[in-house]
Amino acid sequence: MDVLLPHQANLRIIKATEEALRMQGMRDDVIVADDIKYSGNTSAASIPIAFDHMRKESRVKSGDIVVAVAAGAGLTGSLAESPGVHAGDECISRLL
Repeated sequence: MDVLLPHQANLRIIKATEEALRMQGMRDDVIVADDIKYSGNTSAASIPIAFDHMRKESRVKSGDIVVAVAAGAGLTGSLAESPGVHAGDECISRLL
């Protein structure tokens, strides 16, 4: 995994998740999206918005393995891995 793209609901949760994963052996060079600082909680759109911002800032590049993680109310959750994400215009549709 090169990029961790969690649902952007709460910066405290994102940072706690990052810390826990690093303690479990996640590489130091893995980029963790923290777009909530700029966009706020945009609900279901948070992952595609964060991904687009990362792409425009060249923080994600073609060939990166991106893991997107989301959780909803109750026991709803989702995880998607996209090996070799193309960082072009169609990248968001390919990720999701």
